[in-house]
Amino acid sequence: MRLLFAMLWFVLFPASVDADASLEQTRDRILLHEIIPALEGAPLGRVEVASAPPPGHSVVVRRSQVLAALKEGGHSVRGLSIPRRTVVERGAQELDRDTIRARARVAVAQALAPCTVDDVRVPGAVTLPQGRVQVAADMRRPRGSGVATSGMLRLRVGGVERRLPVRARLSCPPPAVVPGARVRVVAVVGNVKAAVSGEAQQPGRVGDVIRVRSHTGIALRARVVDGRTVEVIQ
Repeated sequence: MRLLFAMLWFVLFPASVDADASLEQTRDRILLHEIIPALEGAPLGRVEVASAPPPGHSVVVRRSQVLAALKEGGHSVRGLSIPRRTVVERGAQELDRDTIRARARVAVAQALAPCTVDDVRVPGAVTLPQGRVQVAADMRRPRGSGVATSGMLRLRVGGVERRLPVRARLSCPPPAVVPGARVRVVAVVGNVKAAVSGEAQQPGRVGDVIRVRSHTGIALRARVVDGRTVEVIQ
């Protein structure tokens, strides 16, 4: 049985762990239907023809740019009436510091629960395209009980994303697991579930990812489920 568990760990969870990948900022693009309105809703209308201007600005898209984009995508221009030049404008909205701070407080609280947010600090106002603003926070999870942490605030409107640094002061409950604690290490792959005993190498609250070591000596990363159980992450 011990050999079976050891084989399962080595097959499912190799020793190397991929570093956290940074999120790529999406570039806003001008689509063909903005040049030829009759194509709105058609697949051809989704062809990207040029980079969009910043919010609150305009840009001129020339016929030659449209033709080049269509040619690059392997599209026919037969039957298309392409203007010689088109001015494309991007509307804008400005979020002031207080608005960003309020939205940041909610996003940070969601990202770092069960910690509560005592204060957040963000830069000044930001200009975004018009539309509904979605806000999320990528934060470093703290280990202490009353601590400060930092991360990035992501403000997204449509295909445009802006990132702002954010700092937060938190009040957090004590960790559910402490270093040296004996824990039940669970691995779930599809319908297969396996569990072995192990030891926590770091403190962690429910939801935190910590380092653990199985009784066979294999180092793993696992999410804290409760004070006695952790679940291996791939």
